[in-house]
Amino acid sequence: MRRVPLLVFVLLFTGLIYGAQNGGQPSQKGSTAPERNDASNAASQGQNSSTNKPGDAVKKNAAEGQDSTYIDPHEPLFAPGPLPKGTISLVGGTVVNVDRIRNRLKIKVTGGDDMTLAFDERSNFFRDGQPVTYEKLQKGDRVYIDTMLADNHVFARNVRVLTQFSDADARGQITAFNSSTGQMTLQDELSSQPVNFRVTKDTVVRNKQGSARLLDLVPGSLVTVQFVPGAAMGGQAKEVMILARPGSNFLFAGTVTNLDLSHGVISVANVSDQKNYDISFDPATVAEMDRLKIGASVLISATFNGQGYRAQSIKFQPAQAAAQ
Repeated sequence: MRRVPLLVFVLLFTGLIYGAQNGGQPSQKGSTAPERNDASNAASQGQNSSTNKPGDAVKKNAAEGQDSTYIDPHEPLFAPGPLPKGTISLVGGTVVNVDRIRNRLKIKVTGGDDMTLAFDERSNFFRDGQPVTYEKLQKGDRVYIDTMLADNHVFARNVRVLTQFSDADARGQITAFNSSTGQMTLQDELSSQPVNFRVTKDTVVRNKQGSARLLDLVPGSLVTVQFVPGAAMGGQAKEVMILARPGSNFLFAGTVTNLDLSHGVISVANVSDQKNYDISFDPATVAEMDRLKIGASVLISATFNGQGYRAQSIKFQPAQAAAQ
């Protein structure tokens, strides 16, 4: 058996002891990229995170194929954009509830149902004409709101709270009137909703000839009402002007602006009040039918029947006469 030299044995034994003391890790000697200690690594990581810009997380996720809709919690919150262009509708009613957490406003629409509207910092609030914040809205406030469709919600653009009322006007047709209680219901032309008024002994009733009586306020009559809004039952009527009463006769003189022979309707721009009227007629009763055309000057005698005006006779006149 061949003997191992003693010197080789000593060198092997020494190497084993040195390796045990260094945890079995290879020597760092000669390494071209020595690792930093823990403190250096922590400082480097902190420096890198402090130089990150907002939006880097979104870009990183997009590059790695992750959901690009992820929002970095350090990203700033953006204010709502400008309101879209669209139709604005006026709604009036009474405040039922204000949800200050979800920015929702519920109102009881005058003559209608409840309506919920959204609002935010783009909304404007006024109280008797003075700018206020939405915190000033109170349950029971009477409001007039400019509404529009925005972000799939009915949005309150301008909210006006009125506590001091002035005179207002309404125009429409009387659908009911109780002379003993003074309660009158009007089908309003503007809102197409029934509106209630209270007629008192102080209410002035007139027609085109002068003063009129309460008995002249019959259902079917066309009237204008000057009233004080906000009072009980919709408002107190200060003045009622009777424009047309069923059975009344009218004379229209002007130019034909539209002609519908299939339905027997003629439209006339009346010279006396500069308004346009639709009048039904029977084409078979019109003499010189070939002269009835748009632009013709006519003189029409008609009767108001509660539903509209019905022509009794149609006569033609020179253009100069219609203009006078």
